[in-house]
Amino acid sequence: MRKNTELEYDVVLVDNCSTDGSDILSNIPNVKYIVNNINEGFVGAVNKGLKYSLDNGYDYIAIGNNDIILSNNWLDKMVESMKEGVGVTGLMTSDGGKNQSIFTILNRNEVNPQKTDEINKMLENKYPGVEVEEKNSIIFCLALIKREVFEKIGLLGTEFGIGFGDDGDFNIRAMAAGYKLVVRKDGFFYHYRRTTFSQIYTPDKIAEMQKLNIEILQKKHPLHFMETTKKLKVLLTNNHLVGLGGSETFIYTVAKELTDRGHSVDVFTFQKGMMTDKISEFARIVDEPDKEYDLILINHNSCLRKLDGVSGFKIFTSHGIYPALEQPEKGANMYVAISEEVKGHLANKSFESELLYNGIDCERFYPKKPIRKELKKIFSLCQGRFAQDVLRQACKILNIELIETNSGQREWDVEDYINKADLVVSLGRGAYEAMACGRNVLVYDARPYGLNNCGDGMVTSENVREILKNNLSGRNKQIVFDVATIVDELKKYDPEQGERNRQFALENFNIKKQVDKYINFYITKKW
Repeated sequence: MRKNTELEYDVVLVDNCSTDGSDILSNIPNVKYIVNNINEGFVGAVNKGLKYSLDNGYDYIAIGNNDIILSNNWLDKMVESMKEGVGVTGLMTSDGGKNQSIFTILNRNEVNPQKTDEINKMLENKYPGVEVEEKNSIIFCLALIKREVFEKIGLLGTEFGIGFGDDGDFNIRAMAAGYKLVVRKDGFFYHYRRTTFSQIYTPDKIAEMQKLNIEILQKKHPLHFMETTKKLKVLLTNNHLVGLGGSETFIYTVAKELTDRGHSVDVFTFQKGMMTDKISEFARIVDEPDKEYDLILINHNSCLRKLDGVSGFKIFTSHGIYPALEQPEKGANMYVAISEEVKGHLANKSFESELLYNGIDCERFYPKKPIRKELKKIFSLCQGRFAQDVLRQACKILNIELIETNSGQREWDVEDYINKADLVVSLGRGAYEAMACGRNVLVYDARPYGLNNCGDGMVTSENVREILKNNLSGRNKQIVFDVATIVDELKKYDPEQGERNRQFALENFNIKKQVDKYINFYITKKW
């Protein structure tokens, strides 16, 4: 370590109740020597070292086994790889499976993996510069982890006992928390592999422990193993897929995310149109559903009735309390409500449901440029004529440009219109999309259904949870708007609220998380 490390570092060495004279290592400078009175296994010992490191303020913590050989600048390379969003970094090694094995790059017959410096130099020549590759797992015989990851997800899982599966569990939790796992391709270390375990346990006992801990890992993270081992046959349904309404856009977004993950997706509707043309670019539009699916996501009771003879785990999602098509009927395995208001409505009809907000593609809807410090441009997604009229008058008074689509209706590339503005006026899904784009949002419209000419006002960090109970529909605050009221609300414009809206959308509306939840419903409730 001293020979191959240029950065300043300290070593936390955990003596796991050894009897071989290891305590001589306590005399080495920069070593914090911690002694366990009993052998706590790999997980227990590592957690003790991690806790000490966190308590003493280290920003980066490397976990390393006692049977590894390091190569030149190993730590420098790993720290350099810790770019924004990266939580765990590893190197190429002699024992890393397909993710980290040196033999995926070099011919096994042409190199000696124990010649670490020689292989390290070969990799540096092959991959000059900081070249990393994102992975779904990093082995913990050597891994560098940011402090903030531990603060967010905790230490290694103690349910894995002496070891095996603990690193996989930590990797899955880190990815679920939004962190990337990367391997630095120009760095190498050698791992002797199980030098301690093989002295204590027989091969049969090691295999038994591995099998048990894999079962624990699968039970703890069923969604991860479903996503990585089984691809689902999924049916999505919507009464109509003609225009660009909320439920139509919802179906498109879910179908796209499922297809991107490799699942087989069919889509059924009674009325085809522009949206089916868009969906057909990546999923199959069916005139008649197949007789069997794994998962069936249903919008609209007309589709639920249509699927009476089709088998599969059926989830009915209700998007509103007023439209007849949104009313629940018997025939689904479970029911989802997109707001607390809808959840209460279903409960009044004796249907138990799970709350799941509408999902937004946050990679499509993102801030292409920051909003201005002063409010200069507004984009309106209002459908009511009265709402458009009062908004035009308010903008004229405040000398603000009002952006409207070419057709006067919602258009496919609506994210481009949103990103031209500092503030968006809309209800429901349009408000969600504007938040994902990092815009200020005024929740208002004058639509012919529900409470006409009402709104919730400007979305703020203080009120968003409350008004979200009614799907940003205007029905929560029920503010009656006129020109003067609109002017007053627009004066509340806050450029810093845009980024807060974006972060809220990522946490609560991200389609990746919502699809995770739908699949998790299938896994946990079906079985």
